[in-house]
Amino acid sequence: MTATVERDSVPERRSEVRQHPERIDRVRQVQDEEVGFTHLSAYSGRPSTRKIIGLVLLTFVLAALGAQAAYGLESLRPDVWQARTQIEYRGNSWLETQDVAVQSNSFKSEIAAKYGIPIKDFEERLEAGQVPGTQTIQIDYFDQDADLALNVVSDYQELYLADVTERLAPETVTTLENELADLEADLVTAQGELSRMTNPNGVGLSVAMQDKQSEIGTLRTRISEIERALLDLELDELNNTRVPRVTAEPFVFDEPFIPRPRRMAIVGFVLGTLVGLSILVWNWWTAAVREAY
Repeated sequence: MTATVERDSVPERRSEVRQHPERIDRVRQVQDEEVGFTHLSAYSGRPSTRKIIGLVLLTFVLAALGAQAAYGLESLRPDVWQARTQIEYRGNSWLETQDVAVQSNSFKSEIAAKYGIPIKDFEERLEAGQVPGTQTIQIDYFDQDADLALNVVSDYQELYLADVTERLAPETVTTLENELADLEADLVTAQGELSRMTNPNGVGLSVAMQDKQSEIGTLRTRISEIERALLDLELDELNNTRVPRVTAEPFVFDEPFIPRPRRMAIVGFVLGTLVGLSILVWNWWTAAVREAY
């Protein structure tokens, strides 16, 4: 009789549970506390609100500590100063040539020897070449001594401009014109000799005539090359494209290139934030796994 009454009461208990689901959460809470769980919402799929707040605060603390540590460590580094000069060209083809010329090993060796700097160290501290997307040649040098950096850039610029000016001297045009005149005279002579030649067999060209024609072809090719070079020089002179123009005299930046504590503080803040968020996400994930199993 008693068993029958208990069985009849089961549907009533189930109905009562459906009407009051909060009782299930309370029962689960008590069970969790009995087995050692300290959180209050182990079955909600996320950490408790108190724990979330704690993890958020921890994230802010880690971010602040990361920023402070990065700032402090970066401030301990010795100052390195950056000196710079800029030279502008007009004419893309000539600029590409100068992009290579300004990095000449002869320039580097001469300046490095002048200041007693090992060539390997000098090359690591020097940055010279075309600024991408512009018609500017830029020369930078980095050193703990600001005055030394400025002197190196000044001397490097002077040496480079002297080399460019020498290559642009009027003697270049004169030399090409003299060579062109000699080649044209040789061409006239060769053509005259060919016209006086005859083939003993009377048919086709003799070996000597073929050689003379080959010589004439070579002379014509060289004449065309020189004429093209002279024309390019005339156009460049007309457009003033090969004359370098210093757009920024050698100078040293007001602030050292390194250290940069503010920038590193931002990096430390970001890293600290990422660590804190990782801890928060990990706790959230473990709570979801615990609920699933």
